[in-house]
Amino acid sequence: MAGLSNAMCNEKIVNTATDHYQQAIKLIREPIPFEQDIDGYIPEKLAQFDYRDGFAWTFYRGNIPAAISELDHAIAVNPNLVEARILLANLLVTQKKFEPAIEHYQQAMRVAPDNLVLHLNYAVTLSQIGKESEAALIYQSLRTNPKCQFAWLVDMLQLDVKNHRELERLVLKILETKVKLDMPLLRQTFWQKLRAKLYAKVECPLCGASEIVQYYINPKTNRQVFYCVECGLYFVFPQPTETELTKKYTEGYFAPFLANAEKILTVWQEWSATGKVFSPTGKQFSLVFQWLESLGLQEYESQIGCNRKMLDIGCATCGLLAEFINRGWVAEGVEVSPEIIAFNRRMGFKVVQGPLEQLSYSEQSFDFATMTHVIEHLPNPKQTVQEVWRILKPKGKLFIRTPNCDSIPRLIAGKDWFSDQDHLFFFGTRTLTKLLEENGFRILGLKNYVGIDMETYSEVWNELGLNDIIRARINQVNLGDVALVYAEKM
Repeated sequence: MAGLSNAMCNEKIVNTATDHYQQAIKLIREPIPFEQDIDGYIPEKLAQFDYRDGFAWTFYRGNIPAAISELDHAIAVNPNLVEARILLANLLVTQKKFEPAIEHYQQAMRVAPDNLVLHLNYAVTLSQIGKESEAALIYQSLRTNPKCQFAWLVDMLQLDVKNHRELERLVLKILETKVKLDMPLLRQTFWQKLRAKLYAKVECPLCGASEIVQYYINPKTNRQVFYCVECGLYFVFPQPTETELTKKYTEGYFAPFLANAEKILTVWQEWSATGKVFSPTGKQFSLVFQWLESLGLQEYESQIGCNRKMLDIGCATCGLLAEFINRGWVAEGVEVSPEIIAFNRRMGFKVVQGPLEQLSYSEQSFDFATMTHVIEHLPNPKQTVQEVWRILKPKGKLFIRTPNCDSIPRLIAGKDWFSDQDHLFFFGTRTLTKLLEENGFRILGLKNYVGIDMETYSEVWNELGLNDIIRARINQVNLGDVALVYAEKM
């Protein structure tokens, strides 16, 4: 009986450790820092994030001290939990605790010697504390390992160039020569020319070119993504009808977000009433605003005075709208879903039902317009951008955030990166710049950072387990998967 009792006790300890481990993973991957404990969230903590090195902050998620404690507990019970050690080491790297991180990487490597990403994380951490010779040996081993699929990433991490533009140029050269960015070079052979002609009936929505090829077909839904050889735009064809889009965004699309949004916005309202500042979007936009301020946002606000007006196109649950209200803006939003409009109005926001092109706003009505994770959902982005230009005042500003298909995370993901069922267009730096500049805007700033906003790929990226040193280097060369664009009406 005693042996049975001990066995049951040990099983309970292991199960408890597993529960703690799963909770730790949940905390680490939690996208909203105050999801679990909104009252305990302190806006001042936002100042601790280092945005200067290319938004090197994306692994700060959830309650980090609690996550570290949970992982420590799990490893104490079962020292062979490789993923737990990797997650813990990555978190310690994020907090610049390199020596204990190295110890956990070493322990994990003893259990999983064939985990090549683990070796890569270990090497960059050694390099970070000056152990270059040890790191170089691991880099060389990875580069010559036939099973290593990311030798190009090893080359990138070993570059030591202070000029960011030069570093970006070198990295692009590495990618072009070693990986070729898997973009179709359709003008090289007769058969490629013939294939392009087969799809000549499809025209690029951005540049109008007809040399278009089928790039990706979703195996589950047969949804097709095409690629324009001329300008590099990726887009869904055939496009859904207006009826299909209306149905998609009106039948409970926003329902999963409403309860938490109401909780957050209620706290925001309570704090606003007392004169305190509460950031309803947390880290998601705090660093974005710091980036915009570095590009002159505060000066622009001072120039246009206290009657400044902004419009958030595709405002969802109005978190960004609340941020602008915090900054003294008169803010309103546009949405297509009656459900979300009713919610926003109940929360006290001015929101009208779109699409934008059908609302007949007066010319030069707004000083600022925003589209955050919206432009990729629109059936006609060019028409929307033209309408934004019309309703903005002279020198009015436009901010866009969208997934960036010209990115290293997209390269790692391969064609599966295009499997998102909601996105109709997949922009990159080149195509987004072309869209704006050809429709009356001047680019003031463009930043790409590692955010993994593609829901279809976030799990794969998390399983890959690259640490923050690697993420920061990807950010440094401006090849992250989330594009931020700040533009001005010319």
